[in-house]
Amino acid sequence: MILTEYLKTIFITKDLPAGGWSEKFAVISACNPMSSGQRDDDSASTVRLRKQISRSGHKRHRVTGASPDWSHQEASFAVWNLTLEEAVAIGREFHQRAVFWVERGRIEVVSCENGEHKFVGLWEERFRLWSDKPGYRIYVIRLSPEVRKAKRFRDANPSAGEDAECLYVGMTICSAEERFNQHKRGYKGCAFVRKYGKELASELFPGSELLPLEAAKKLEVDHAESLRGQGYAVWQK
Repeated sequence: MILTEYLKTIFITKDLPAGGWSEKFAVISACNPMSSGQRDDDSASTVRLRKQISRSGHKRHRVTGASPDWSHQEASFAVWNLTLEEAVAIGREFHQRAVFWVERGRIEVVSCENGEHKFVGLWEERFRLWSDKPGYRIYVIRLSPEVRKAKRFRDANPSAGEDAECLYVGMTICSAEERFNQHKRGYKGCAFVRKYGKELASELFPGSELLPLEAAKKLEVDHAESLRGQGYAVWQK
């Protein structure tokens, strides 16, 4: 029986393999299946799998199989120049419930117990880079009106009215509270926040969802512009 969790798997890697992905390849893990509990031997098993793939002359690329929210992860390898039958045999040897088989961009999970196949999705939709990991949030800090004394701040807000509320918009991998405290301590902080920061303006946050790096960078700029459009005076670096 193929567990539902396998059908939700995403595949993460640091970079693309030289020459790109093969037209046919398997994704094989040596980790204890997610239903098995103990994971103490995963690292040693992964090393054994890597050595076996190398001895067999198959090409490999490090891949991590993960749940959609990235919370559960299993070290794996994309392996090509082998048949599906060979991939399943390796999976059985490493006590896997299943392996993934990718052919012309279609992913199937294949049971190592009875050979059952189930369609998972398309590789281009399930593949991620580590830089895609959601880990960033956008936050907003309320600044004292005294910040208007700074020419740089005024120049960044030429259309703001004299009574416009002053804000700072940033992004962080920390909690918003921790990042605010870092600013006030001067740790990798903005001088405007250190000197004029009053409190978090949590009601002006664009949401609490964690975002990948590039998406967070874009939202930081877009949100600052949106707040300016609403009449706020905003500093965003």
